[in-house]
Amino acid sequence: MQKLIANDPETRSANIVADNVGHLKALFPEAFTEDKIDFEVLKQLLGGEVADREEKYGLNWHGKHRARQLALTPSTGTLRPCPAESVDWDTTQNLMIEGDNLEVLKLLQKSYAGKVKLIYIDPPYNTGKDFVYPDDYRDTMQNYQKLTGQTDDDNRKLSSNTEASGRFHTDWLNMMYLRSLMGAPCFDHPKDENMLQEIVGMVTSKDDICLDCFAGSGTFYHSVMAQNALDGEKRRCLLVQLPECLDPSIREQKIAAEYCDSIGKPRTIAELTKERLRRTGSKIKEANPQFTGDLGFRVFKLDTSNIHAWEPDGDDLKQTLLDSIDHIKSDRSQDDILYELLLKLGLDLCVPVETQTIAGKAVRSIGAGTLIACLDEHIAREEVDSLALGIADWHKQLEPTGDATVIFRDSAFEDDVAKTNLAVILEQHGLGNVRSL
Repeated sequence: MQKLIANDPETRSANIVADNVGHLKALFPEAFTEDKIDFEVLKQLLGGEVADREEKYGLNWHGKHRARQLALTPSTGTLRPCPAESVDWDTTQNLMIEGDNLEVLKLLQKSYAGKVKLIYIDPPYNTGKDFVYPDDYRDTMQNYQKLTGQTDDDNRKLSSNTEASGRFHTDWLNMMYLRSLMGAPCFDHPKDENMLQEIVGMVTSKDDICLDCFAGSGTFYHSVMAQNALDGEKRRCLLVQLPECLDPSIREQKIAAEYCDSIGKPRTIAELTKERLRRTGSKIKEANPQFTGDLGFRVFKLDTSNIHAWEPDGDDLKQTLLDSIDHIKSDRSQDDILYELLLKLGLDLCVPVETQTIAGKAVRSIGAGTLIACLDEHIAREEVDSLALGIADWHKQLEPTGDATVIFRDSAFEDDVAKTNLAVILEQHGLGNVRSL
């Protein structure tokens, strides 16, 4: 049974660089020496199609090269499910994700690459003031936590892109360049509900996925759902919004902040987005009583991975070693872990999840048996036979189309004998891809 750790490909977001190198190696194997690219050979193979120097023509600015590097860096985060803040969690195919859209788009790549039909971009305007996307090239998750008040920011002002910094145009260009790299085709225009609905109707149909990574007041979601109600299609919405804080002392934000107070929600734009989505569903249903389509949404929130990275404390190495025994963070739920697995294995976040109790343990089947997970914290030696045989029997009933992956919590096993016996029984019943976390 292979144990998955923080740096394994299966526990990380898509590695774009590794994928690009793999594609290049498949096309031009002669250009590789000891798994490194020989650019001189590659130039020869491409003949006269190689430009003399990079980006000879085009828009350039300070930081563009570093921005490209950041876009290619895998995310160290995850998306944690929030059913209590969602509408129709069990049945909806729409997503509302709270977090920095760059990190979120990286996390979604394995699951949604090539599946999005329409990308709508209406970013914050480049006013040079109160810019809240100062991407940190060293640790983007740490940067996100500082921006959203989750960690100590050493008294750094959140709206750090002041005119005095002299960099606000560069920051805006870097922000847009990064997020445009992560997806195409795009439509970029200020939000107009009726116009958006017309565009949605013209270029999408059936169950196409429509992405808005600056969801704001939820106008795009309203347009997509209204078009579904009009033509009976089943388009899906994937929305992302930074939980940018609202300051009642700022005149333009005062009303919005007070509204959040009135509904008992944190003062963030993401809370306004979610409330608009809820009201949109009610409004469309009221205007179209015969419409039985999907007007819900699943809420997820960006956070650090559920899996501890190896970060030894030189002052207390003993405690570090004790903490590493179970490298799943203690404050994370089984659902948190499950949905990180879905992300990292490239499964849709709205894929059907079934649950059965087998040998007293909650066992989940995702995607009709594509993934089977038992994340219980304790598996005794005497429970192994009934648990393994029960899982094997359920897998046989599900009849998945491809190979299944079965995952357990590594620290749950009473000992190595229990762990080995369970893996052997599952393999005897055709389940050879067994992993532990």
